[in-house]
Order: sequence, then C-alpha cells, then structure tokens
Amino acid sequence: MKKTSNLKTQSGIDKLNKYLNSDWVYILLLLIFCIIIFRELITGQSWLHDDFPYVYYPGKFLMAVSLANDIFPYWNPFAFSGTPFFADPQIGILYPLNYVMKYFVSNNSLNPLVVQNIIVLHFFLASVFAYLFAKELKLNKLASFVFGMIYTYSAFMIIHMMHMNLLESLIWLPFALYLFLKFINTNKFYFIILAGLTMCLSILGGYPQTFVFNFIFLGLFALYYIYKSYKSKDNKKVIQLIISVIIIVIISGGISSFQLFATNEFSENSERQNIGYEFAKQGSVHPLDIFTLFVPKIFGTFNWNDKADELSYWSVSKSGGHQEGSWMFTISTLYISLLALIFIIPAIRYYFNSKEKNFPLLFFGIVGLIALFFSFGGNFFVHKIFFDFIPLFDRFRNPGHITFIFTMTFGLIAAYGIDRLTEDKKQFSQFLNKKYLIFFSGFVLLFTLAFYTGIFKSLFPLSSNTQINDWIKSQVNIFFLFSALYLLILYFNSNGKLKINLFYSGIITILCLELYVFGFNQNNGSSNPNQMYSQDKNVLSKLKPDSPGNQFRVNMREGSNMLFQRQQGLVDEIQLIEGVNVLTLNKKIPPPKSDTDNKQSLDLLNVKYKINVQGKQSGLTENSGFLPRAKIYNDFKVFNAENDLLSFMKSSDFDYYKTIVLEKEPKLNIEKPDSNDIANNKVEIKQYEMNKIELESETNKNSILLLSEIFYPAWKAFVNGNETEILRANYCLRAIELPAGKNKIEFIYKSESTEKGKIISLITLGLTSLLLIGSLIYEFKSRKKL
Repeated sequence: MKKTSNLKTQSGIDKLNKYLNSDWVYILLLLIFCIIIFRELITGQSWLHDDFPYVYYPGKFLMAVSLANDIFPYWNPFAFSGTPFFADPQIGILYPLNYVMKYFVSNNSLNPLVVQNIIVLHFFLASVFAYLFAKELKLNKLASFVFGMIYTYSAFMIIHMMHMNLLESLIWLPFALYLFLKFINTNKFYFIILAGLTMCLSILGGYPQTFVFNFIFLGLFALYYIYKSYKSKDNKKVIQLIISVIIIVIISGGISSFQLFATNEFSENSERQNIGYEFAKQGSVHPLDIFTLFVPKIFGTFNWNDKADELSYWSVSKSGGHQEGSWMFTISTLYISLLALIFIIPAIRYYFNSKEKNFPLLFFGIVGLIALFFSFGGNFFVHKIFFDFIPLFDRFRNPGHITFIFTMTFGLIAAYGIDRLTEDKKQFSQFLNKKYLIFFSGFVLLFTLAFYTGIFKSLFPLSSNTQINDWIKSQVNIFFLFSALYLLILYFNSNGKLKINLFYSGIITILCLELYVFGFNQNNGSSNPNQMYSQDKNVLSKLKPDSPGNQFRVNMREGSNMLFQRQQGLVDEIQLIEGVNVLTLNKKIPPPKSDTDNKQSLDLLNVKYKINVQGKQSGLTENSGFLPRAKIYNDFKVFNAENDLLSFMKSSDFDYYKTIVLEKEPKLNIEKPDSNDIANNKVEIKQYEMNKIELESETNKNSILLLSEIFYPAWKAFVNGNETEILRANYCLRAIELPAGKNKIEFIYKSESTEKGKIISLITLGLTSLLLIGSLIYEFKSRKKL
C-alpha cells in the first residue's frame, strides 16, 4: 500500500512538473506581467502621454466614430482646413485592431481607455510572438521567455508605447519570422501564406519606416537560410525559399495596396516628398548614449509622470549636453536588460568554440551591429551611405528608430546563452565561469565607483549640478543592485547549489523586477484625454455650422498660444485651420500679405473666428470680411510660375474679393461681369460631408466657382453630372468653371490610384484566401492518409 501511495505521489509530482514546464505556463507568466506593469493604464488610473492624447487618440476617435456611422473617412475636414485621412498611414483604418474600435463607439464618442487597452494588448502579443520565435529557433522555454520579456519590455518598446502606429507595425516581425522558420522546419506551405498576411498587418499598422525595416530584416533572414541551403547543395530548398519570399511580398504588398496607393498619393503631395540629409539625421544616437545600455535613465527621462518624481532629460545641447532635446530619450536609449549584457559575451564565445552552428548567432550579431551603427545617424558614416545609395532610406528621419533590430538580435544572442547554460551547462560553464563572473563583477564595481568618484565628469560636465549628480548616482545604484543579483544567482548556479527549478524561478523573478523598475513609471501620465478634450458645449455649438450652407473655419492658434488641443477638431467636429501630423500637404495656406498680416490667408480659408491674444489672455474674436466657403468670380489672373503667383497675391494689386488667381487658363470664355451679373450670381452648399460636397449655382454668364477647400488631386468635380477639371486657385484652393445658367455641382473624393489599389487588394485577398484554404485542405488530407 505504501509503495502504491509513493508511486501515485511521484506520478502526481511528475504531472505537476510537466504542467509547470509547459508553454502555456510561460505564456500565462507573460500575461500576468503585462497586467501588473500596465495595471494603471488598463484601469484608467494613468494615461499615456505625448503623442497618444495629442495625435493618436483624436485620430482613432474620428476614425471609429465615422466607421460607426457607416462613413469611410477618406477626407478629414477638421484639421489643416482639410487633409487626407484614410491616406494618412498612422490612422491605420484597415488595421484590424483599429477597425474594431468602431464597435466601442457610444453616443458618437470613443472612450480613450479603449484605445489605451488596445495598445496594452499589443505588448502581450509582442511578448508571445517573440516567445514563439525563440522556441522555433530551438531555444528552451526559459530562454524563450527571457527573449519575450527583453524584446517587449526593454527600452525601445516601453518608451515608444505612446507611439501607437509604430507598435502596430513593430510587433508582427517576430511572428512573421516564426512562421517563416516554421515553413523551413516543416515544409508546410500555409505557413508562408500566414507569414504574408502577418507582414500585411505590419504594413497596415501604419509606420512606414518600421515596416520597411521589418521587410529588410525578413529578407536578410531568408537570405541567410538560402545561403545555408546553397552551401549544403540543397538546390530544391533554395528555390523554395526564394519563391516563398516572393509570395510573402506579393501577399503582403497586394493586400495592402488599398492603403499603400492612397498613402503614396498623399506622400507625393506632402511636405515630406523630398527631405535633405540634415533633416534625415535628426534623431541620431550619440556615442555617449552607449551608457544607456547599462543605466537607461542616466540622462533623465521623458515621461510626463509627475508622480514618479523622476528628473527630466537633462543632457540637451542647448544646456551643454549631447542630444537635440528631451524627446531624444525616446530614440537614443539602448537598454536591453542587464541579464542580456551578462550573457552576450559567453554566448558568442561558446558559439565560436562549438561544433554545432545551428543557431544563427553570427547573422544576428552582424545585423545587430549594423543596426546599432546605423542608429548613430549623423554621428557615424553608416547612415549616410544608406541615405545616399539605398532607395527609401532618403525618405525617413530618426535613424535611432532602427534600434529595435539591435534589441531583438542581441536579445536573441543572450537568450541563446541562457539556453546553452541550462542545456549544455558543462560546456557553457567554460565561458560563464567564476573568472568571467569575477571579471563582470569588477566591471560593475569600477563602473559604479567611476560615477561616485567623478571620473566621468569630463564626459558629463552638467553632472557637477547637485541635482543631476544625485540623480545619476540613484540610477547607477539600480544598475549595481540588479547586476549583483544576477551575478549572485549565476555564481550559486555555477557551484551547483541551486536546483534547476530554483534557478529558473530566480532568473525570471529578477528579470521581471528589473524590467518593472525601468518600465512601470515610464508611461503613467496624469492627463486624462477625456478632460483634455472637454469643452464648454455652448462655445462648441457656436463653432459649428448650423446648416450645410453656412460653413466656416476657426483659427485657434497663434504661436504658442492655443485655445484648444491641436486635434480638437477631430473630436468635436470643429473645422480648424491648424492640426498636428507628420504628413501634411505641401500647399495648405494661401500666402498672407506680409509676415505680420495674415488676414488675407484667414479670409481665403473661410475663417469666421480667430484667436485674439491680449497679453497673457487669449480668446476668440469674429474675423470680419471673411470669404464664404463658395464664391463665384468672373475676374481672374493666370500665373504659370509659382513665384509670380505668390508675388502677385502678396501685392496690393490682388483684391481677393473681386479676383481669383489660377495656374492655368480656363477652357470656357469667362466674360467680365457688370453690376447686375454680380448681384444675380448665386451659389449655395446643399450638402456637406467628409467625402462629398453638393452645391447649386445660378449665373448669367460663364463663371468660375471658388470653393474654399484645399486642393488635392483625389477630389473630382461634376457639373450637371459631367466631370469637369478642378483648377488650383489662390495657391492651394479649388476652383471649377461654370457654364451660364443653373447648375448642380458635386465634389466627390474619388482617387483613381486608391481605387486601383482597392481592386488589387480585393483580388489578392481573394486569391490568398483560396490559396490558404487549399493548402489547409491538402495538409488535412495528407495527415488523414498517414
């Protein structure tokens, strides 16, 4: 009986150990950590800061409310006097986790907590995807867990949490790599189709720089395995892999064409069409930022969290520091975790002394170093080479945004080291031995003492400030504490004094604590978007048209003085001439008479109310004499050269009440009017929607209609059902020719290139769906035969 009881007990322990060592336990740990570190954001006790409330939330608000009202928002009339909306990649309307926000709209409003929790969801997904990728690289569960944590909660992703579209593009790379590797390991075609769909999500996430980096990394990763197959003379595999990469590009690019074609059209008409190197190198990592590998907040923080009582980023150039501004904390912090730093060197040494080279350590190391050197931007030569000679790299700034590649590659190398320590302890201990632990301990001690004794003061002159010096020491103390904890547990493990489960638990616990200490306060801001966008309803009602025919705009900003939030228009449907966005049209404001007199610009833009600044007080005042949204002209001037056009509009000869300025001759014969003609000219807006404007007009003679809407080639005009050309008028507005008599006029957003992209997307999506279903059926039948 006793023997039977012992056997049952042992069987129960074995089952428990098997359960505790399952993938689901590690995924559950990833979920628990995600909930713990973001608990205040999940519940609304804290709010994301910077671009989240100012850019992303209002964008998602307008998107979700429009979709909930069955409007596909191609155009945004509530910022910049009108601007492309769907074509703006950072809105990401087609990205599934954005599109579903429409189902959370209530009373034509979107709770910012919904958007914030969707961002949190991306962190959990990122950690799971990274875990799966590491597992497919044949790393054990502990190593895969460590990589999932490092990839997700080290500096890059935590600091960029408020940059929603960057995360939406970023998180899919490890999952695409996992699927591609799954195809290599299993030869099952449907994994390639799924990889193509995954990279499509990366594109639709809406951060072009990131998804370009993602494709480049995936291409290099594929090239590595193509080379391996070629070297082993497996020509069939070489062909398979080449075809698979082509299929991934076709699927992802084809399905995304609807978005890509629209964005390309916007980009071609934007201020970002051509950027110089001086602009492109903004956001460069500085060599001194290497210190952030060890002490991430050594230069202070940029987190808008007053409760955290953390020092603001202090090493800015205008104060004698090394970086452009405090925002550079979000770009130039290289921290990947102290655990990774400890394991990287032993992992590399083990790899080069090992006979088996299955893990692509050399590939990760080379690509990671190139990414690091590229991130130095204007501080090193690598970025300039890419800018000058490789397509697309001359379209992006912030070279530091590539550091996620550095984080991923060196995080994987560290995870490989952890895997080898636990799977091949005897061999790996030759490199992670007591000598190495003593060496690293010495480095930690000397590094810490250097800051306490002031050795580094020549590098950081500003550290002579008592507050800054105290801050640096407090951050170095954190570095020392966690380094000591890791070194102690590794020391006891090397002596064989720790059971494997205890070692696993210890590593997991210290890593979670380390990343929690770094990341918890980083994003817990105090500005609730609901309160930020709360305005007096009586004021708001005056700033909205009371009928379609009474359209007008509002000028709410002068210099640093603002009456509302920069994207207030998107939330409350106020037609503002201001806004905030990375991508804006290159022509959106008619020229003023002078730098100090912008009344002409405001009048032409149909501004009824403008900001009035008196000392420290600001308010709205009525802008008398502003032009209506639609006006009929019979007098015009044509200038083919832009400089001549601008000179005339700035001159006293230009009377915008009587004359319209065009860039090409009208086709109709426009006759000079007499006083009776002018009195009898009538035009009225009958319907005003985001993507469509309907008007009716009546004139005695052929005339020109000026519509105070921003010119954009995607808009089409129809007079009595017949399409007519939209002329660019008054530098950036729309005009059409009107035949004499009564006319029904329509302006409709109808982009030919976007429609082509839509057709390509639908066809590709249909074919991909059939291909996926076919490959799954084939796989099912193959299994059934077995």
